[in-house]
Amino acid sequence: MPPNQTRSTWRRSIRRKLALKRSTSTSQCCKVSCRAGLRSAKSIKRRLNKLHKNKEQTCHHKGVSGQSPVDLAPTDVVHNEEFPPLQMTGHWTPLGSAHMYNTGNTAEIRLSLDRPPAILSGGPLKDEFEFAQLHFHWGPSNCHGAEHSLNGKLFSMEAHAVHFNKKYDSIENCLDKRDGLVVVGYFLKVVGDDRTVDHPQFAKITNELHHVVEPNTQAELPHDALAWMKQGRCLCSGYYTYHGSLTTPPYNECVTWILFPDPIRITKRQAELFRNMKSHSGGCITANFRPVQGLNGRRVLYAMIDDRICVTRGSEAGNKQSGQSPINLEEENAVGIQLPPLVMSGHWNQDGSTWLVNTGTTARITLGSDRLPATIRGGPLGEDVYQLDEVVFRWGASDCMGAEHTLNGTWFTMEAQAIHWNLRYGSIKNCWDKKDGIAICAYLLQVYHLPPWYEHPLFIKITDNLPDVIQPEVSVKIAPNALAWMRQACQTLGYYTYQGSITTSPYHECVTWIVFPEPVRISEHQAKMFRTLRNKYGSSIRENHRPVQQLNGRRIYYAS
Repeated sequence: MPPNQTRSTWRRSIRRKLALKRSTSTSQCCKVSCRAGLRSAKSIKRRLNKLHKNKEQTCHHKGVSGQSPVDLAPTDVVHNEEFPPLQMTGHWTPLGSAHMYNTGNTAEIRLSLDRPPAILSGGPLKDEFEFAQLHFHWGPSNCHGAEHSLNGKLFSMEAHAVHFNKKYDSIENCLDKRDGLVVVGYFLKVVGDDRTVDHPQFAKITNELHHVVEPNTQAELPHDALAWMKQGRCLCSGYYTYHGSLTTPPYNECVTWILFPDPIRITKRQAELFRNMKSHSGGCITANFRPVQGLNGRRVLYAMIDDRICVTRGSEAGNKQSGQSPINLEEENAVGIQLPPLVMSGHWNQDGSTWLVNTGTTARITLGSDRLPATIRGGPLGEDVYQLDEVVFRWGASDCMGAEHTLNGTWFTMEAQAIHWNLRYGSIKNCWDKKDGIAICAYLLQVYHLPPWYEHPLFIKITDNLPDVIQPEVSVKIAPNALAWMRQACQTLGYYTYQGSITTSPYHECVTWIVFPEPVRISEHQAKMFRTLRNKYGSSIRENHRPVQQLNGRRIYYAS
C-alpha cells in the first residue's frame, strides 16, 4: 500500500484498476476503428497501461499530495455544508458563437469574444471566475471514461468546464495560485440501445464532431452549445467540492473542484463519436482519462443547492418540507416487501365519457359522471379505497428529460400521474392535509427510435386529440378507454412505493406514490404533440416538471 494513501482509498484504487482491466478486455467495447485499421483489444490495453503508468509516476512525486481526480466516497464526505447560492451566468446565453477544437488530446470548446464572459461565482468561491474552456475525458468503452467516481461507481465520460480567477487576469497567472482555477465537472452516462434518441442539447456538440476528427481542426457550434450544462446543474440536489489539481501535466494543485453527481444521459452513438477523433500520432483517441488519486486526508464537502436556483416555478422557492416529491428511485436503497395485490378497476372501461382538457399548465384527463368511478385498492393502500380524480402529464423541453421521477439516475421523456383520493374523507379537498389522503400511480413514458409510421396504438387515443386542445381551457371528448395503455404498464413484476408530496404548489405531503418502473414506449411525434399545447399567455408549454427532491431518510419499497 502506498504510504500516502489510506487503506480504504488504496482498496478503491485497486478496484478501479481492476474495473479498467475488465473494460479494456471486452472486445465489444474495445474494437476501435482508426487510420491504421482495426486495433486489437490487447494493443489498446498495452497502450492504456503504459499511459497510466507514466502518469502515475508523474503525479506521485515528492511534495504532491493534493492530486485529482478522486473517488467521492460517503466515508470521506462532510454532508450539508452551507454555502451561498452557486451562480452561473453567460454559459448558454443566446449571443455570439462557440467553437470546438481537436487539440490532439481531447475535444475543447471555447466561447467567442463577441459575447459577454461566462462567470461562475458563489457557492464555495470567494471570487468571480471566468470561463476559459470546456473539454472531455473518455475511455475505450462506455463502462469507464470519467475521471472521478462516486463511491467506486464509474461513468462513461466526464466534462470539465475550466474557469480562472478574474483577480489574476489570465489563466496563465492562475496556475501557481491555490485559488487560481475552478473546474466544474459533469458526469456523462451512456444509456439505452440503438433505438434510443440522442440527447438533443448535447447533440449540438456531437453533431459537429465529424468536422474535428483530425487534430488542429475546428468547427463552429451554436451559441447555446453548453445548454446541457444547465440540465445537469438543475437536476442535482447538491454538488461535491474539494481542493485538488489539474488532471493533465503538470498537475498543478490550483483547482477548486465542483462536481454535480447526477449524470447527463447520452447515447452510445454520441459517445462513440468522441473515440473517432484522432491524435497527433494519427491514431484514434481511445482514452484520455487519469486514474483516481489518493485523497490524502483532504475533506470533500457536499453542498445543497438552493431551490431558488433550479426550480421551474417561482412559488416553490423557500419550501422547507422534508417529505417532498419527486425523488430518484435507487434500486440499491429500495427495501423488498410483499404486499396484497394492487387492484385497479374502471380506469379503462369502454362505456361512459372521458374528457381531455388543456389546463394551461398540462394536459388533464377526467372520467365523466355517466360511468362507474375508477378506483384503486390493495398494495400499500391497505383497506382504503381511492377514487380517480384526474390523470395529468409532465414533460420537458426535449425527449431526453421530462419525467419527474428518475430510476437509478436515469431520466425519461414524460410521466403520467393518475391522482386518486381516499374515499374515507368524503371529498378530495378534505384529503390534502391527511398523510394517507392521496394515492398517485406514476407511469414513465419513453421515446424510442421507431419506424415513422409507428405510434403507440393505445396512446394515440390521447395524442390524436391534442390538436383540438392546443388553446388553454379547451376540452374535447375522447374514447372511453383512452387510459387502456395504463394496463400495459401495470403488467410488470413489481413497483416502487414511498410516502411523498404532490409536485405542484402548495406541495402537500399527503401522497402514497406507486411508480411502475417499466416505461411505456411512445413515438417522438407523440411526445412532441404535448409541447404544442399553449398556456394562458399564448406560449407553448415546453416543460412542466419539478426537479428531483431529497429523500431525507424516507424508505423506498419495492413490491413484487
